[in-house]
Amino acid sequence: MASYQIIDEPRAGRLSNYTVNPMWPLLSAMLGGPVFSWLWYLFNSFALNGPNRLKEILTIFVAFAAFIGVYQFGASFWNSGYFVDANVRYFYLFGITVQFVFSYILLVLQSDSFELYEHFNGHVASPVIGFVLAFVIGKPLQLFLVNLVWGG
Repeated sequence: MASYQIIDEPRAGRLSNYTVNPMWPLLSAMLGGPVFSWLWYLFNSFALNGPNRLKEILTIFVAFAAFIGVYQFGASFWNSGYFVDANVRYFYLFGITVQFVFSYILLVLQSDSFELYEHFNGHVASPVIGFVLAFVIGKPLQLFLVNLVWGG
């Protein structure tokens, strides 16, 4: 006999034991930058295996495109001489805002599925390894991507 499953309920998979609360990848964005955080959200999306997984993956791709677009736009303005020191700070603030908007969107997309997963006694992993990785490789990964975009 087939078991009953709610439509919004995440399906168990091989990676289910590595599911973390979506709040932790958001906090890792504050600790190690958004690039690592979005990669963690991507992994958590496959681990959670919720009904919004396709939306989450598309949001992550759009976030990476926006991240690269913002820095490419900044690089073109910098190379053409339109930026002065004060403008660079505002542009940097704009870039951070874009990064956190996408991180919060991903938090909202994964929260409902995670709450159902947790309610039905799904195993929730500790975020410690993710935080250590965010602290150690988060910023270097982001700087690598920015340097790739800026051609440095």
